[in-house]
Amino acid sequence: MKGIELRDAHVHHGPLEALHGVTLAAPTGALTVLLGRNGSGRTTALRALAGTLPLSSGAVLRDGRDITGSPAHERAARGLCFVPDRQAVFSSLTSRRTWNSAAPTAASAAPWPPTPSCARCSPAARAPSRAASNACSPCAAPCSRGPR
Repeated sequence: MKGIELRDAHVHHGPLEALHGVTLAAPTGALTVLLGRNGSGRTTALRALAGTLPLSSGAVLRDGRDITGSPAHERAARGLCFVPDRQAVFSSLTSRRTWNSAAPTAASAAPWPPTPSCARCSPAARAPSRAASNACSPCAAPCSRGPR
């Protein structure tokens, strides 16, 4: 299968088993959602996929190839990484910049860093009347993103 898989995964936190034989698949090109109650192992499963938590047993596969023994930095270099859900992690970035930091492309190679005003203002928020002056409408400060 093209994508990522966790097969019969068991993960321990000390003497406690956090994942008990979990199997899941996220095919390439599809939206996969992992739902569960607090403490159900969602974060543990994602960290096991990314390699930041070792499996006690089971396997992690990427495009059908076993990558269980690959360290997290190798997985991240190939685009598989875990970005924790914490407000302060990328608080100065727009949603687009956060996504682009995970998978940079030529299209996302805009000037960086933006001015502090740009971290608060999206291109859509710039008022048409200020487009010629290249200023953000919420704060009226110069914008490094360029004219509309």
